[in-house]
Amino acid sequence: MNQNQVQTVPQFLLEKKLGKKLGKDETFTTKTGTWKVIEIGVETYTLELVYAATTS
Repeated sequence: MNQNQVQTVPQFLLEKKLGKKLGKDETFTTKTGTWKVIEIGVETYTLELVYAATTS
């Protein structure tokens, strides 16, 4: 079983990329997989990779 990857990113970068603000427990998909917001800091989002995209 894989351990989930957790990443902390600056809010402004993620909001610029997605074009919106995110709420706690909200998910979004990128080319690397599906991420879930697990914590919202003052200027950062802490994300957990819940489903990694498969490469073929």
